[in-house]
Amino acid sequence: MKVFVAGATGVLGRATVKVFVEAGHSVRGTARGGAKVELLRPLGAEPLADDLFDASAVKEAEEGSGAVLHLATKIPPIMKIRSKGAWRENDRLRTEASRNLVDAALATGASVLWQAIAAELATG
Repeated sequence: MKVFVAGATGVLGRATVKVFVEAGHSVRGTARGGAKVELLRPLGAEPLADDLFDASAVKEAEEGSGAVLHLATKIPPIMKIRSKGAWRENDRLRTEASRNLVDAALATGASVLWQAIAAELATG
């Protein structure tokens, strides 16, 4: 199965990508920036420098995927964790990016859209 992982370079994302690749799945994953993109190649995944806030880019990135996993997050550094403003991007990931990922999954025919399964696989 072709699997799309949003947030593939994070702690959960890397572990999840590894599990899916080892199980024989074709994995495409998003990464913020050039250095993060290169974290995915050694794991056997196709990296995408994708903007999860761009609905058309998300739809194009998900095309052909049977499963879509949303693991993208942006936790602020510990020194800024109490600042409400520090959570803005994470809030956008939970609302706007989630909406884009779901809409794209529905439009492209993905049969699985899940966040919890990846956490179970990564820790299991």
